[in-house]
Amino acid sequence: MQKLSTKNPSFVFFLVLFTFSVFITKAQVANCGLGTSGNVLVNPSFELPVYSNAQNNIISWPLQGWNGAGGNPNIVKTNNSFSGGGPLNAHHGTQYLDIAGSSADFWQTFDFGCSAQVYFSGYFSVRNNTASTGRIDIYKVGTSNSLTLVASSNQLNMPNTMNIWYLSAGSATLTPGTYRFQISMGDFSNFDDACFSYTPSVCLKSNTETGSVLTTGCTAIANVRANDSINNIVASPLNSTISQIGTWQAGISLNTTTGAIDVAPGTPPGKYFVTYNLCDLTTPTPVCITQLDTINVLSPVITPISVCSNSLPYTWNGTAYNATGTYTRTLTSVFGCDSVATLNLTVRTNTTSTTNVSICPSQLPYS
Repeated sequence: MQKLSTKNPSFVFFLVLFTFSVFITKAQVANCGLGTSGNVLVNPSFELPVYSNAQNNIISWPLQGWNGAGGNPNIVKTNNSFSGGGPLNAHHGTQYLDIAGSSADFWQTFDFGCSAQVYFSGYFSVRNNTASTGRIDIYKVGTSNSLTLVASSNQLNMPNTMNIWYLSAGSATLTPGTYRFQISMGDFSNFDDACFSYTPSVCLKSNTETGSVLTTGCTAIANVRANDSINNIVASPLNSTISQIGTWQAGISLNTTTGAIDVAPGTPPGKYFVTYNLCDLTTPTPVCITQLDTINVLSPVITPISVCSNSLPYTWNGTAYNATGTYTRTLTSVFGCDSVATLNLTVRTNTTSTTNVSICPSQLPYS
């Protein structure tokens, strides 16, 4: 074995790189520790199950705590000697993850009921003196398990230097939803010591509402904030702001002070979907969520009624009517808006008829 000395340029490079690796290790511990939750990953260092066989232990997905796709996972149990071409020691504990002759993605999934600041990190290395890649991604999981990338760590393009663990880390602010912490390993790479922690920032909650109004115009929803909350306190101008999102139907508007959604007279009948933004005022950097409400604009109510004359008077909205005609009534809503209801009343004349029938006594009773 070649004896190394500080006069060897390659050794000097290795020493500098190793020193840098140790430095960012300390930074990573502090970074992941910023989350008040602590590390929430299950089996983050692949220490479970504990293998008795030193070096390679090839299994299949899923493994404890992790789902995955791609090459089969290989749990390497280190023994301070050649371990299948990878690092001689784990970054944490005595076991680390290798992929058997391929690349792979593997992940854990989390639900956030409130917005949160998240911190994520992990360590990659190379095997068989072959350059490789590594990265950590945070995806938002949508309907039908669709994935939207929302944050990534620094991309690692690792040289072919053996026995060095390289840090990949990042942070992000997440709104409520389901998220996937996913690790992407290139071929000839290893992984260990994953971390995912978070600190809840602001808990914004909103609920959808529906309002209905006639084309004569009025307030459809009195206050969209009424069913929204900031950190479990009802949203108000003191702790939040609201604003329209996107293009709303002409004639429909949001009062950003009172929270009312108003419909102007003459707005065409229809069902309209409107979206607004709710942002907190409790943090230096506001956190926002969007909410979809429904506004129904209805045509004026016209009630057609037909009655027989012997059923008169006909009472409608507290008023008695005795003749055919069109009648209107002005009504005032709870929001103080007037609307006109119309009654089309038709009075039918009573009619009688006489039928003469002759029968024999044997046909009685007659029906």
